Amino acid sequence: MQNQTRIIIESVKPQLDGGSFYIKRIVNQKVNVSAHVFADGHDVVECCVKFKHEKDKKWSEVRMVPTENDEWEAEFTVEKQGFYSYFIEGWVDYALNWQHGTERKIKDNQHVKSELLEGAEYCQAILKEVTKEEKAYLNSAIKAFQDAKLYDSAIAIALSDELHQIFKKYPTRTLANSSAELKVYVDRKKSVV
Repeated sequence: MQNQTRIIIESVKPQLDGGSFYIKRIVNQKVNVSAHVFADGHDVVECCVKFKHEKDKKWSEVRMVPTENDEWEAEFTVEKQGFYSYFIEGWVDYALNWQHGTERKIKDNQHVKSELLEGAEYCQAILKEVTKEEKAYLNSAIKAFQDAKLYDSAIAIALSDELHQIFKKYPTRTLANSSAELKVYVDRKKSVV
């Protein structure tokens, strides 16, 4: 299982000569990043741009949004002079995949009890990361998914936008892939004479 991934990341922009040279910006300018990010099959793909200033220890991230034909976009603002590094990380989002697949089966009038049990596992996997309110919601979802008497309620929760947003906010990045790290040099604003 070493270096196994299902995600391909191509055509990362901006970059100069395949990342051999850094791009330039001035303080408080935006860096608009785009890339083609896709997986084998029809699974739900998600990705983000991770970036940091050379003096920062932690990476910041901004989620990318799909535009068309496997192309994704995001932007971040460079706030300090010096070098920034950035790269794209992509993953198959299995929880969102579960929700999408379950929704299709429900619309096809299929009984989805085993899928609901699987959904309970996705909810349990993120319980330690969520806020107190989200935890209460997920615990009620888990209870509904596991109790056959609460089937109709479980269906409503499985299809809910609230569950979708929680899964999107706390992705499980199994077998994620990253692009090469790229650089931005940020110069100070020039004074006007």
